[in-house]
Amino acid sequence: MYSIDSRTIQTGDIYIPIKGPNFDGHDFIDDVLQKGASKVLDVPLTDYATYFREKNVTAKIIGITGSAGKTTVKDLLTQVLRTQFNVHKTLENQNNQVGVPLTLLNAAPDDDYIVVEMAMRARGEILELANIAKPDYVLISSVGSTHIELLKTRRNIALAKAEIFQFRKMSEQKCYTCLNKSLSYYDLLSTIAKKNNFTVETIDATDPLESNYLMIEKLALHLGISQSNIDHVFKNYKSQSAHRQQILEWQNTVIIDDTYNANPESMLWAIKKATKDYPVRRLVVILGEMRELGKEESKEHLRLLEFVDNNENILKGYFLGNIYKKFEKKTQKCYYFLGKAELVSDLQKLASHDYVLLFKASRGIKLEEAIEALIHHT
Repeated sequence: MYSIDSRTIQTGDIYIPIKGPNFDGHDFIDDVLQKGASKVLDVPLTDYATYFREKNVTAKIIGITGSAGKTTVKDLLTQVLRTQFNVHKTLENQNNQVGVPLTLLNAAPDDDYIVVEMAMRARGEILELANIAKPDYVLISSVGSTHIELLKTRRNIALAKAEIFQFRKMSEQKCYTCLNKSLSYYDLLSTIAKKNNFTVETIDATDPLESNYLMIEKLALHLGISQSNIDHVFKNYKSQSAHRQQILEWQNTVIIDDTYNANPESMLWAIKKATKDYPVRRLVVILGEMRELGKEESKEHLRLLEFVDNNENILKGYFLGNIYKKFEKKTQKCYYFLGKAELVSDLQKLASHDYVLLFKASRGIKLEEAIEALIHHT
């Protein structure tokens, strides 16, 4: 295994020292050798991973990006492919300039596919990751409002996602993508993909949940996965990533922990999925602030509140954070809390009821703390 973390080095690992804003991996070389590292490879991580991918990797690379839903697509696609192939995937949130190289380096020699999740905050970052991974196949889960505070317009976000098509291709590399015609700036994405030698297949779905499933199904069939295996995985899929659609039991209540992150698109997607997955239970949503929305912040939060207030499938809506105080109004469905302790105290009233509680907010809110307090209180 390749590692950049001296704290987790195991006997036989290869250590690559990198420099961060508050540390220098070179300071720990003696420590990792004492722990049993087989080698110290003092090279730039991204340069070495790029070389390694071109010279050593025989597996086909599947690149996944999107404003929302990319981790779900990565995990679900991986489970589908594993019904017939050896597959390595991005672990947890290792989807940046460090995580993507490590994903490639730590794949097994006999893996058939490597599913690589790619994230970004600014223009140029996806292109950098794509030039390392050089994906043979690409899926874009969505083009939404995430990072609009930094990128200013949704078109700029689409252009940033389209960088996944624009990497320097390897000799005779044939590339494929499946795009949803309902994506924002679909025409732009499709044009850029085709210009960069991608074969483009399409689906057409306005519902984000349906879109993800259809894209995965289309790619899986293209790769030779049987329809029966696809259907079996779809029917029995459970998230394997922490705080992403994780199902917990609390007395007679189902808790959906989707607190890793949130944006306008993923909020609506999570609510629709909970409604679809638990049609006979009463749904209660516990939602926190969505961040990095810039000038869109107030509009998007108000739109979410109104969606909850008018959704007949939702029994109650609990809103955490200062932003919601701006929109507080007299309703029988929506409740507002400034702190987690007050929120948890009120949620205790739902104990022993046949409810589904969906928790979702941006990472900085740490809404999972409310789940922990709720479960451990009783």
